[in-house]
Amino acid sequence: MTNHEKLTMIKSAMETIAQKKGLDNKAKQRGLKSLQQAYSKYKQVATS
Repeated sequence: MTNHEKLTMIKSAMETIAQKKGLDNKAKQRGLKSLQQAYSKYKQVATS
């Protein structure tokens, strides 16, 4: 899987979690935080 594909998948997961209405806010924030870290990691690799 290429870095671009990983970034696209992570971004999609972030959007899904952000839009999920039944999800507890704390759980949502935890999920988004870890996905943001992963996104930043792969973004740095993609631009290197």
